[in-house]
Amino acid sequence: CTFNVLLDFVMTYITAYKIIKGLEFRTYFGIPIEHVSSFTDRFESYAMQRLLADNAFSYLFPSTCLVPFILEPIITIYVPLKMGQIIVRCHPEIKGHEADTW
Repeated sequence: CTFNVLLDFVMTYITAYKIIKGLEFRTYFGIPIEHVSSFTDRFESYAMQRLLADNAFSYLFPSTCLVPFILEPIITIYVPLKMGQIIVRCHPEIKGHEADTW
């Protein structure tokens, strides 16, 4: 899982750099981004920070923060409850206390 996230960050950085270079963005000082040699300076440029933040937000919402919290109660509570009810309904030999455990 950590490797996957790390790989995603690296690919996002590479993609953002190619987009910024293709659109001929410049740094605050007017230097074209492809002429910036330092990784730190490239990473700290406004354009790079903006694209990385947009991508991180797109990853975060709704796929990480909304969907799991909506689906979790359905999958962990409602589905097992309904499956137990179906099992008890289909098997008349399950009665009394044994039916309550389902």
